[in-house]
Amino acid sequence: TTPEALKAAAAPVKLPPAPKSLVTVPSNEQMVHELMLDENFALSTEGLEAGLSGHGVDLEEFALALERNEFAPLLSIVDTVRARLAALTPNRKDLARALDERLDTALLAQELSAGAFTVGDLYSLIKFMGERLLALQAPARQAATEAWLVELHDAASASQVRWTRLAPRAFDHVLRELAFIDIDMANYHLSVLSQHLIGSKGIEYLRTKFEARWGSGEYQRSSQGFPARTEAWLLAARDSLSSSTVPGAHQLGAGASDCVAEALVSSIFHNPSDDEAAFSRELPETLREHDAERLTVARRQLASFAVLAVLNIVMTQVLRVHESISMPPASAELKRAQDKLYGLVHDETQALRSYEDLTADVVAVTAELVEAVRGGNGAELSPEGRATLEALLRQAASGTLSNTVQRQFAAVVRKSLKDPAHSSEQLLKKISLAPWRTEINDACDVLRKVFDLNLKVHGTVYGAILGGARSG
Repeated sequence: TTPEALKAAAAPVKLPPAPKSLVTVPSNEQMVHELMLDENFALSTEGLEAGLSGHGVDLEEFALALERNEFAPLLSIVDTVRARLAALTPNRKDLARALDERLDTALLAQELSAGAFTVGDLYSLIKFMGERLLALQAPARQAATEAWLVELHDAASASQVRWTRLAPRAFDHVLRELAFIDIDMANYHLSVLSQHLIGSKGIEYLRTKFEARWGSGEYQRSSQGFPARTEAWLLAARDSLSSSTVPGAHQLGAGASDCVAEALVSSIFHNPSDDEAAFSRELPETLREHDAERLTVARRQLASFAVLAVLNIVMTQVLRVHESISMPPASAELKRAQDKLYGLVHDETQALRSYEDLTADVVAVTAELVEAVRGGNGAELSPEGRATLEALLRQAASGTLSNTVQRQFAAVVRKSLKDPAHSSEQLLKKISLAPWRTEINDACDVLRKVFDLNLKVHGTVYGAILGGARSG
């Protein structure tokens, strides 16, 4: 099978185009990809950067600019609102003309320069925008917009109020609601797309899109004509399987599914100190397009669990050997300490901390645990225990314990890809990760969905790469 034959065999799948007005949502292809991973996928407004900030405008700075009679930001925002409202109804030429007339920035600039723009003019302008929002919004959002317009009317009617005091939050609200309309329209479009993803159509659509990029020369080609990074990624995994001493690897064989599983695990666990940009660049073309961010997050999560395992092992070892403290897994004091360790390594606001950076915090958590177990009264972590804990943590990054944990944890992830029903409880206990089995299973579930979809979309290409390598 040649690359050209694979592309020629791809069945065209047509889907309704995404609304052209959407400026805050993924492409049609990305939405199909997300639906194939999760049939209930929908875009959320939670955490959405909308309003003025979503357009790179600081609310306070905008207000200060108006007070200084600097109106360029205001004119730019009005023009943005006009363009976005027009784009939401592209077939209504009458509405486009009305928007051009009512949101005429040239006329507005003259009024502002002459000092002829009043609070009544602001309310009239915003009321017009609000009426257009009401016509476009989902019914569930309309009541809030109606109430907002009433509040704006009352504020504008107050004596001696300056329009420059009302404008910033008024335009912030308009832009925020426009972003919500985009999301609502995108979710409606997703529901339409889902009706077209029956059986293999979604797979065929994603495969066709990938092969179009491949055929257009977007990807560097290997000597055999395949995407170069994908071929190298897959063949390296096949070679690793044939000589690997990784637990469980010798049982896998070297089919496409086995090689992709090994390649994915290798990508996640190889060179964990590499920065995330480098990790994303090294992904194969078959994963880089739509899954790079998702896999980066999964890699970060799994790396933090590997660190957490080392911290938990070292802490309990020091407690047992130097403090003569052994606790059952269900111990409330131990659970609180483990929760604190989890918090130290699962901070999504910052990069994964080094063992050296974690040392002081881990010592503090261990000391608190000693005091709690011994009932306070001045009980402390012994000098020997503290020194040993610090030494073990300094050695952890390059030590045998870290490498062993990494290897055994990789085996857990590898097994979850190939055999989702298999319980990894015993192996997680062995590396002190049993308390977080639910969180680990959730992270593995994300990887497994990516793995399954990736095989369905690109399995034929993978098989051809492996077949060509064996025959050549």
